Amino acid sequence: MIGSRTDPAMADLLIKIRQRYVPNKTLVVVDEKSSGSPGVPAAAQGKTAIDGKATAYVCHNFTCSQPVTEWDALEKLL
Repeated sequence: MIGSRTDPAMADLLIKIRQRYVPNKTLVVVDEKSSGSPGVPAAAQGKTAIDGKATAYVCHNFTCSQPVTEWDALEKLL
């Protein structure tokens, strides 16, 4: 997830993600300003938020989905 942890939309998406059972799920949350900084997990490197919204990328086997900002789209990817 890329975006601000203080954004209510981010909090809503995080709650919904945490409520879903996804085996071997790893959730990485990064502020967009630091997505290119050293120490940020490789999965989040270079990822950006869309129009300043909380943005999710679902990655599997070293390939990431297109970015999504809405729960309906994210739920399908999970």
